[in-house]
Amino acid sequence: MAVNLSPVAGAAAQFFDNSGQVLTGGKLYTYLAGTTTPAVTYTQSNGITAHANPIVLNAAGRVPDSGEIWLTNSILYKFVLKDSSDVQIATWDNISGINSNFVTYGTQTQTITATQSQTIFTLTTISYTPASNSLIVYVNGSKQILTTNYTETSSTSVTFVDGLNVGDLVQFTTVVSSNVNPINAGTTAQRPVTGLVVGSQYYDTTLVIPIWYNGTVWKNASGTTV
Repeated sequence: MAVNLSPVAGAAAQFFDNSGQVLTGGKLYTYLAGTTTPAVTYTQSNGITAHANPIVLNAAGRVPDSGEIWLTNSILYKFVLKDSSDVQIATWDNISGINSNFVTYGTQTQTITATQSQTIFTLTTISYTPASNSLIVYVNGSKQILTTNYTETSSTSVTFVDGLNVGDLVQFTTVVSSNVNPINAGTTAQRPVTGLVVGSQYYDTTLVIPIWYNGTVWKNASGTTV
């Protein structure tokens, strides 16, 4: 599961009360942003072991054990800090993990061998968004110029201004985001039923856990259908 280091007490942080005293036994509660619905945080970057909620600070006012807090990618959190008597000291809302929703990109390529005088090329293994500068076209290794040499006809079609020669190698390359499984959140009743792919993630606020779609049903981190 993708998790990101928390900007609040993420690693080796130490908490103090408003008088500057070490917050021994302080409590750090975590909720979904803008709510009082508990939200899970994790002790390490593998996203396996959940923290207690609240996280009870040790004698040094630090997060116990690993000393780290990791947040589920794409989930916004609210943190509430209280002393050992549950008197509120501070709150931070709409907090996401560091680099949460960071988008990475890759390329997809299709090569087509032209027939004599061919102008229209239909893409069968890739697609692109016209007018987004996301498509690069080469003919026999020579980069082609949009509107001068070709036009972007549709998301799966390119039309050349002049017909190509038989045997010309035409390479189409497009840039795509590799972040294909954004995480949504909501109740069990609100789970999405469309637009799902294997590995789609969802934070179930009824169960208070992240779950994954296996192509048929939703599973939790232990592989149990939920």
